[in-house]
Formats: sequence, structure tokens, C-alpha cells
Amino acid sequence: MNDSLADPLDAGPTLFLLTQIGACASKRFEDKTLTIGLANHHVGILRMIGVSPGLSQRDLGGLLGLSPSALVWLIDELENKNLIRRQEDPNDRRAHALYLSVSGKQILAKLKNLAASEQHGLLECLSAAEREQLNSMLKRIADHHGLKPGVHPRYKTLAKRAARRRGVLHQ
Repeated sequence: MNDSLADPLDAGPTLFLLTQIGACASKRFEDKTLTIGLANHHVGILRMIGVSPGLSQRDLGGLLGLSPSALVWLIDELENKNLIRRQEDPNDRRAHALYLSVSGKQILAKLKNLAASEQHGLLECLSAAEREQLNSMLKRIADHHGLKPGVHPRYKTLAKRAARRRGVLHQ
């Protein structure tokens, strides 16, 4: 093949396929979550609070890599939707513990079903053994790159967006 005809943007078919499939999966899932008024970043936060009721805002921010102001913006959105509630930590009045509301628990159950359905639709062309193998390999890649389990790296871009909304950053 003539090198002058090579695509300079082609970093390899695997990289492209991973980004293509990831974008497709994210968009498909967010199309579903938006019908109930939630973006994907809301889903991740609800899931974390659902798994760790009473998690402090500070600890959640640390897990997600978000500044306190960025996290407050996201928590305010979920609280305004009546999906979570803040409660003063009895051991530290400066800290707030986060809990799902009754509505938040119901929405999280619905989101789990949506996620399972989307995952099935995305992977239906693979056998059960192939799905297991794919999951194992993807986990190994994520571990190798130090990605935090259950935390999407896109939260970092949300931190910048929150700062812009509050006038902290200028574009």
C-alpha cells in the first residue's frame, strides 16, 4: 500500500472501534435516560449514592474527581428533581451525607433495567462466553490504565462546565 494514501487519523482499527462503540452505547443509553429527565452523568451519581447511602459530598467528589463547586451543581440538579436528599452528618456538621429519596430509588431501579436492556441490545450478536471474555478484557485494559471502577472519565469535563456556569472559568 502506498504510504501517501494512508489515513493519518487512523490510529488503528481497535482504537477506532472502541471509541465508535463507546459513543454509540453512550448515546443510545442517554437517549433513553433523557426521556426521564436525566443525563448520563446524573445516572452515575445516583448509582454511586445508591451503592453507598450516606456517602459524603466530599467523598463523592473525590471519587469522581470533581471540585466541590462542580459537585454542588450536580447535586443541586438531582435534589431539585427530588431524587436525592442531603442530610447533615451527625459527626461533622460541616459535611453532608447523600441519600436517595424514595423517587430516587424508584428511578435507579428503572435505570438498572434500562441499562440491562441496552447492554443486551448492544451485545446480542455475541454468545454468553464471548460477552464474558469481552468484559474480562475490557476490565484488564481499564485496570492497566488506572481507570477508577464505576467512574466515567467524562466527569472531569463536567467540572469545567460547572465552573463556567458559575463564572469561575472564562472560555
